[in-house]
Amino acid sequence: QARPADCETLRVDLGLSGQARLSSATPSRAWRLAELELDIENEMAEVVQAEVRIESPNPDAEVLLHTSQIRFASGPARRVALDLRPGHTGDWPVNARLEVA
Repeated sequence: QARPADCETLRVDLGLSGQARLSSATPSRAWRLAELELDIENEMAEVVQAEVRIESPNPDAEVLLHTSQIRFASGPARRVALDLRPGHTGDWPVNARLEVA
């Protein structure tokens, strides 16, 4: 484990797939006691790939590369409204479009 003072010189790069992004609540990649905390958020239910790359300014040092799969699940709906037109009879057709506002 690195000493906290050594971490400030490390370069950190974060790559995210899908719609995921680094939260604005995350400090600008500030190290705290040799730990780096990243808050990742997403507005979609999807599985994303996260890749963290940490490099030393020393060109002879190895690059640390960590990849993870993050599964974002859907949250509760804020509002749902259904407008069903009167007069529709019978079964609902397969693959029929239903617009939800």
